[in-house]
Amino acid sequence: EKDLFICGGPINNGGIALQWWLKSQGEQPLNQAIYDTFFATVATVEAGSKGLLFLPYLTGERAPIWDSESCGAFFGLNLQHQQPHFSRAVVEGICYAMTQVLETVERQDAEIIQIHISGGFSKSMVWAQILADITGKKLVLVQAEDASAVGATYLALRSLWILDQYPKVDLDHLKIISPNPEHREIYSKNLIIFKKLYFDLQESMHQLHQLNS
Repeated sequence: EKDLFICGGPINNGGIALQWWLKSQGEQPLNQAIYDTFFATVATVEAGSKGLLFLPYLTGERAPIWDSESCGAFFGLNLQHQQPHFSRAVVEGICYAMTQVLETVERQDAEIIQIHISGGFSKSMVWAQILADITGKKLVLVQAEDASAVGATYLALRSLWILDQYPKVDLDHLKIISPNPEHREIYSKNLIIFKKLYFDLQESMHQLHQLNS
């Protein structure tokens, strides 16, 4: 449709980064039970992972930094950090990266009030809550699986004039995740450091990449 626009940004290191972390801990093959145990552990760690930050650029990154020579990093490590802190930091790092994309979209358009979520990550309410806390947005669980395929189907039906309009979402019967104000305050400060870290390390990342390519 000529009046329909999609504004967004792709990231390389969402589920891939989480899978890498789990496999590095010897968790293989991955299954739902392993993910459930993992997120149960993540839930025991306080918001902000006691100052441990994770840059999730394990395969370079697309939006919003567009840097194929970037790399991953843990930052802020000290003696108080244990494996559960690393696990939560990985999830938080992915959410910080997603939040950067969200902020970029907002700068190009209007303020986003709520986010409709779907896909594999939405199966974990722990992960969804962390994303709500970091973005400061209300999340609405619209569909757990195949949202992209369903959306493409609706687009096709509209283009063929089989549908007159897209179906409306009944928000009254959907799961809503609201941000925790206390966690939001912690994450707002950490996000500033997270974004600055990439620019502080960018030159070193590129040098390291060139040495090993």
